[in-house]
Amino acid sequence: MRISLAIGAVVVAFGLSSLAPIPPGAEAAPGAAGSATFQRATGATSVGSWSAYGNVAAGGGGVYHAVSKVRTVVDAVAYLRSGDGGRTWHRTAVFGSAGGGTRPWVAADGRTVAIGYIGAESTSSGPVSVPYLVVSTDAGVSWSSPRRIDARSVSGDIQVAVDQNRVWVAWDDQVAGTTDGGATWLAQQGNLGFPYLAAGGGKAIIAFTHWGSDGPEVRAGVIDGESPIDALDLVPLDRLVLIAGPACDRPDADLRMGVDVDDPDGWWSRTLGLPDEGSILVRPDHHVAARWRTTPI
Repeated sequence: MRISLAIGAVVVAFGLSSLAPIPPGAEAAPGAAGSATFQRATGATSVGSWSAYGNVAAGGGGVYHAVSKVRTVVDAVAYLRSGDGGRTWHRTAVFGSAGGGTRPWVAADGRTVAIGYIGAESTSSGPVSVPYLVVSTDAGVSWSSPRRIDARSVSGDIQVAVDQNRVWVAWDDQVAGTTDGGATWLAQQGNLGFPYLAAGGGKAIIAFTHWGSDGPEVRAGVIDGESPIDALDLVPLDRLVLIAGPACDRPDADLRMGVDVDDPDGWWSRTLGLPDEGSILVRPDHHVAARWRTTPI
């Protein structure tokens, strides 16, 4: 089967996270250990007895942003900001609905920062969990009021991606975008199993699960908020997949760029960090397990 790729988007290709653990050009085998030096951050303070969930995002000018669920009277979302490249951290805001907040996710691009979280609300039929969004356009100094994204109850986590002033949010099987902090939304799309997204070039690239006649398949698509999602069948969920460059001598490769996949301008190979004679091994969770500059033995 030959696949034609003509998608001019960035950040994630073939469902691969932009946070691949092996940098381009590194010689490594699956499971190879690396080394790093860490220092203890100072200035970070908690607001409750314990914390969980959360992540960190890098903005512009050495500003970093982090969120965590914290326990006060009810669960809440704490936002921490570092203006010195992550050396010191200070909590500057706490968010939540009337019933609290949990499972936060922060994303940033330049001075635009967005936090999605799950808020608890009371209804006539009992408590429900619904997705919320807050946005800052001044690198986390001030924030919009929390906006409810969807009135329907959610069962999973929320994820956020930012590209300039456009914010994308994924939750359960839904994805939507906004350019005004959630006051209005671009066309919302659903039926996307466990979506995982990244943003760039005014678009979001989404990896999600599709249940076909032969079982679950991993797909990826591009959404720009104006046209229906364009999905592409991808690698299976249950095994490692080897993607080879056009000059890589690996007859057992699952996909070969330029042979099984058209890449006339080399855009996808550059995005994947895949030299002509190299190959990458993709894990079932879509991260890169290993990358070889030359043909692996």
